Amino acid sequence: MNHIKSRLLVLIAISGMTVSSAFADGVGASGFVDVQLGWDNTNDYTGTAVADGALYFSKTLGNGEVKLDLPFAINNADTAQLDVGVEGDGIAPAPARYTGQAYVAYKYESGLRWKIGQWDTSFGYELNDSADLFFTDYGLLWNRNPVVHQGALVGYDLNSEMGLNFYAAAPSNAGTLLGSVAKDDLQFGAQFTYAGAIRLATGLLMTDADNMYFDLVVGKDIGSLVLDVEANGLKVAGGDMTIGVLAHAVYNLSETTALGLRFEHETTGDGQTQLAVGPRFAMSKDLNVKFEYLNNFTNEVQSLTVSAVHRF
Repeated sequence: MNHIKSRLLVLIAISGMTVSSAFADGVGASGFVDVQLGWDNTNDYTGTAVADGALYFSKTLGNGEVKLDLPFAINNADTAQLDVGVEGDGIAPAPARYTGQAYVAYKYESGLRWKIGQWDTSFGYELNDSADLFFTDYGLLWNRNPVVHQGALVGYDLNSEMGLNFYAAAPSNAGTLLGSVAKDDLQFGAQFTYAGAIRLATGLLMTDADNMYFDLVVGKDIGSLVLDVEANGLKVAGGDMTIGVLAHAVYNLSETTALGLRFEHETTGDGQTQLAVGPRFAMSKDLNVKFEYLNNFTNEVQSLTVSAVHRF
């Protein structure tokens, strides 16, 4: 039996047993699968792949919450193996990232809250799951941002619109702050969030190895137009500060059809500039079909990707 069959059987067996007992215990179960088909001007047909997917299990008891997030992907290499605990390993150019979550959280009536375990970062505009992206793939700035944090978060909600997050964790993405950082160098950070007349999130992360990262995201809805911009800076010990900027716009033509544009530039090395455009169609409440034309002006690679994302 090949790798993909054996791993799929194990995953299905585990999830099946877990789901059957989960519902009996009041545990919520959900997930998604993202199947993609792509072409580019270097390899022509780039293959079909389950570029991203996840199984979510969660339970809320009073003010407490426990969550398990099992991402998976099937790459388009000759082995076509199933990678559990990995996202960004399909036909998308983004590198594999270990983005699973397993955490326990609690929130007090006073607004104080805490979370312990491994969880998705709250930094950056684009989220980790491709089902939450407008486009088929992550952009340049996602690859500069933290992905997950492993440790402790303490937060405080000032009111229904403003909140504070304080981090004490292992280096983001289980070992790096987007550079060479020893795993025993703790990462500390703080973030302010606001969701009112505008959307705003800004914060800073640092490690003992003098790595520093800051990020600012601002967004606003103007009728059918959804606008967001992001700017971040990244400094790895011994190196210079590099800057990344993103502009993201989505125009909702109807309840089922939207057009998107994403423009990015970052200054690492010789720098990169990239543009993505395309439509998204809501075929049903749970199924989205996305088309993305991507042009990296720096390496002159152009690609077209079609994605079907189904939540369950």
